[in-house]
Amino acid sequence: MKLNPSIIRQKRQDKRTGILLILALLGCLGCHVDGDAAPGDPRGRDLGDFLGSPARLVWVQDGGDNKDVFAQGDQLRLMGLDTGDGLGERVILAGPGNFYRPIISPDGSQVVFSDQQAHQAEVVDWSGKNRRRLGPGVAVAVWRDPETGADWVVLGRDPVEGGGPTFQRLVRITLNPPHREEALWDQSLVGADNVQFSADGRLASAVMPWPTCGMLDFAAGEPVTLGKGCWPSLAPDNSYRFWFFDGAHRNLDLIETRNGIRHRIALADAPGIGGHEVYHPRWSRHPRYMVMTGPYTIRQGGNNIRGGGEGIEIHVGRFAPDYAGVEAWFQATDNRRLDVYPDLWVATIPELAGGMTDRTEPAGPAPVAPALASVRVRATLTKATPIPSPEDIAPYRQGLVANAYQVAEVVEGTLEDSEILAAHWVIRDGALLPDAARTVGQVYTLDLVPYDLVPELEGERLAMDGDDLLLPLFYDRTAP
Repeated sequence: MKLNPSIIRQKRQDKRTGILLILALLGCLGCHVDGDAAPGDPRGRDLGDFLGSPARLVWVQDGGDNKDVFAQGDQLRLMGLDTGDGLGERVILAGPGNFYRPIISPDGSQVVFSDQQAHQAEVVDWSGKNRRRLGPGVAVAVWRDPETGADWVVLGRDPVEGGGPTFQRLVRITLNPPHREEALWDQSLVGADNVQFSADGRLASAVMPWPTCGMLDFAAGEPVTLGKGCWPSLAPDNSYRFWFFDGAHRNLDLIETRNGIRHRIALADAPGIGGHEVYHPRWSRHPRYMVMTGPYTIRQGGNNIRGGGEGIEIHVGRFAPDYAGVEAWFQATDNRRLDVYPDLWVATIPELAGGMTDRTEPAGPAPVAPALASVRVRATLTKATPIPSPEDIAPYRQGLVANAYQVAEVVEGTLEDSEILAAHWVIRDGALLPDAARTVGQVYTLDLVPYDLVPELEGERLAMDGDDLLLPLFYDRTAP
């Protein structure tokens, strides 16, 4: 990856201008500087306290059977939460209709969204008024040019059949009139989940296409591959921190792209998730905060995401200062409906919060991969995850299941845990393996290594089902 500092455009703002902007934002949000909201809005007030800033959250809610996880149907509504208006969770556009991938404008005053069925991008004021069309395509990102102050909406055009949704090219159009459209990218296919820009606009996260995740380098005119998975995301500052979502739908792999340091960040251990799958992970406007939805507990084949269900809520996570994990969580919604595709706008300006950087030198030495120590055990299978069919896990073509075991004997190596999860292959190259099934109560000899340390498992579909999904997870190398 080429990092040419001469093409990075970063407008330097003085502190006084930034402070005045914050005060203006506080005023437009209609809230007190101390973050107090009306007594009728405890959840909004608490979210503001958690973030330490006024904020707005937008999402899509299923008004029908609570199964439209991918926002493809017409029984949806557009929802919002403002920490300063005292209204709590409220409807922006009631529908019913198709609302897809809402994104809050850079100044927090508008919501950009799309109609998947009509392939049309639209925008509406936060109040729900002044709804209008932007143009054909699916809106995948917004970005403010630091040089000109212009706000741009990025649209996916020329969708690939069955690509879910994947586009052959990206264009950008100015958010506010007079609208101006420009070609942006056609060097690779790009999926909609997630396209997010660095503050300088030099890079954007993308699926190119699934399961390849990485960044679009607009200066070099070429994609940069960083891993296999889904839902990549790029920090909204200029740190170029990047993540992608794993095949178990439970973890993020966060990469410090300037020096290659990687962090495996658990999401499934958040309060209220209980080790189950989560979805729709997305970086917020502030680099320390992310959003996701979950827990997904209704099994449908080998993919709990498709099961949807009521009580899929939006959760906000705060990264630790070193971005090695999430230090705190907040459940932002509580409505017993299916809530999907969240986007969080935080009024605090990242430049004044220490989040912006234009460093071009590596932050430290390249990491050394940990040794892959193995342990051999004899263990009793106590809980078996139902084996999915190849159709269940599509578009994945390979899949594993994780079963629960009670360790009876450590034959070789060291293992302190008496109860574990161990994953083995059940589907390879789109075909079910003949010896995939295992029997509860039977003792198996397992050759175990920590699951997260096996590079070839990156991005592969992993199905898990059981009473304790937070047990230590291993990969069983004795199975094919």
